[in-house]
Amino acid sequence: MRAAACLADEVEQVLGPAMRREHTGEDVVLTIAVTHQAAFRQCLYGLGGRVDVLGPDRVRASIIAELSHLAGVP
Repeated sequence: MRAAACLADEVEQVLGPAMRREHTGEDVVLTIAVTHQAAFRQCLYGLGGRVDVLGPDRVRASIIAELSHLAGVP
């Protein structure tokens, strides 16, 4: 996932330690292992728009579908 570098520590506190950190300008890309998808999503949704899920594609698509459903978007 991608977040502003100033938020990377907060993201790791919420989602767990990153296996990898890559700085990309003012952002950082964090690779975080997910062992329990429902718990991950609950914590992720708490972060709101402060993070972007970059992949894997099937997880990203599933998150988008769930959020669209919750928002009432067909």
